[in-house]
Amino acid sequence: MGCWQLPSASSAPAKVRARTRRGSVMIFAVILTTSLTSVVVATVWLCTSLVKDERIREDRTRMSYASEGATEQAAQDYANGTLTLPTTRTVAVNGVSCALTITDNNANNPHTMVVQSVATYHGRTYTFTKTVGERKLPSPFYYALYVATGMTYAGNLNTGASGINGDVYVGGALTLTSLSTTINGDLESSGLLSISTASVTGTSYPSSTSIPFPTVTATNYSTVANQTTSSGSISSTSFSTTTGNYYLIYDSNTSVNISGTFTGKGTIFCKGNVTITGPVTAANSSSRVAIICAGTLTFSSSGPHSAYFYAPTISPPLLGLTITKGGLVCNSLSTLTSPMTITNDPAVWNDSTEGTKHRLPGFFP
Repeated sequence: MGCWQLPSASSAPAKVRARTRRGSVMIFAVILTTSLTSVVVATVWLCTSLVKDERIREDRTRMSYASEGATEQAAQDYANGTLTLPTTRTVAVNGVSCALTITDNNANNPHTMVVQSVATYHGRTYTFTKTVGERKLPSPFYYALYVATGMTYAGNLNTGASGINGDVYVGGALTLTSLSTTINGDLESSGLLSISTASVTGTSYPSSTSIPFPTVTATNYSTVANQTTSSGSISSTSFSTTTGNYYLIYDSNTSVNISGTFTGKGTIFCKGNVTITGPVTAANSSSRVAIICAGTLTFSSSGPHSAYFYAPTISPPLLGLTITKGGLVCNSLSTLTSPMTITNDPAVWNDSTEGTKHRLPGFFP
């Protein structure tokens, strides 16, 4: 009795073998098509994702540069005296909207401000924060003591307090010989510095950029004065409120004595010499006086004083000079042994327009 066997593929009819091959080809084609489709879809997705990521990076870069530009403009506006702190502003830079919040940062880092920019572009928002220097054009009135010529100072010199409002500038070589000198701030000299044991809480800058001594022309002040006098004495005065620049008294006398308490904000310009015969003080925190002398300014009173003092030559009293809030600006000091204690009034540093309103030399005309 014989065994029955399945026919082999080779023995199957040709029609069946052809169908089998066609089915295999179709399955392979489907698998290949599916694979290729998956590859294409994945490639498209990857490319789309990369393009999207690149656009996000480009937008962020664009917003970053826009914020840098807006920050730079804010710093320049502050240097030009057209921006006061704190403040906010919104500016558009190349299609990017930058909302700026600008605040003073002197408490953390002297002479700096913080600019926070919230940049918006294509529906995306990023926040950038940057600390920048307060880029002001140098002025002698930013210092507690400014002397335009080099000197050897033997008296005790103490400026500012708690590390601020005590910057000192000397145009030329400076030598300090006193064993009791403290500069609460920076010490700058356009020449060499030899400061012995002096304490400088900030930074010492020998060979720094020269800051010229600003000169004055009397007629520039006489023509805009709110009050003109030839009196030889000016004492306690209440300055009238004015629009724009502060009240200006012009005294044409060749010798004027000044002392007393001054109320409001104003400036006294003296064409001749001035003697400070008693304390010069401000009535309150809203008051300030600037005394501009075209001749020689002599202190016969040690103070305490509260004012900005300017003159080509200033002669401090031998027993010492104290300025609790203000500044001393001169081309030269006639006495180099007097002890001096001076704290700068930062009003002009904080807002350059204050210098213009007081018509301080260098800010006016």
